[in-house]
Amino acid sequence: MRVILVFLLCIGLLAGAPAEAGAWLREKGSGFLATSAVLRGPTETPQLENRIYAEYGLFRHLTLGIDLNHKTAVDETELVAVQTGHAVLFLRVPLAPESWRTRYALELGLGRTMRETGRARMSSLALAVGRGFERPFGGGWMSLQATIEHHAGMAGRSYKLDSSVGLSNGRMFRPMLRLEASRVADAPVSWSLIPAIQIGRGDRTVWVLGVEHRFGPTPRTGVELAIWREF
Repeated sequence: MRVILVFLLCIGLLAGAPAEAGAWLREKGSGFLATSAVLRGPTETPQLENRIYAEYGLFRHLTLGIDLNHKTAVDETELVAVQTGHAVLFLRVPLAPESWRTRYALELGLGRTMRETGRARMSSLALAVGRGFERPFGGGWMSLQATIEHHAGMAGRSYKLDSSVGLSNGRMFRPMLRLEASRVADAPVSWSLIPAIQIGRGDRTVWVLGVEHRFGPTPRTGVELAIWREF
């Protein structure tokens, strides 16, 4: 928890919109698509996660999105593939005027989740805060999103905290840092630190290459490759 607090303090001191952040809405008629894959070790029990994330500006103050996630892992005791994931359709609305430098947004999601025990309905509620910044080394963004998820048939709720800071100064290589923390029901907190590089000069297509360090009950290290596309 001290590491999380230090990281949030650092990005607060840093404080353009990020390509994938819940505090900003898409302009009407514009969209964004991200596909990513993460391969996690150790090599004896690898885990592959695929994700498709899309947003579309349905109206000026309403963004429609979808989040598809699929994980395939190997059960260490039975040596069989275990598949989990979710499919969520969400709506995002602003909570503050566009003239404010700091952006606030509310996100409501409905979908289905896939667990080892089967499929079930799920719902989510998220509050996001974001802010752009200008510094001598270039402009960028910082964002923080807190999410509560309810899964049918599961005792308790899931809690997530996602934070990111990155540069959007038009250079070919731009650093980015993400922190993702989660807690499922009464299970211990697990969190990941993901330093990454955005590759591309800020045009409509950006490649992202990152290294994930996951801490918690089952620590893992992974490599992430993603493609961001605006349209």
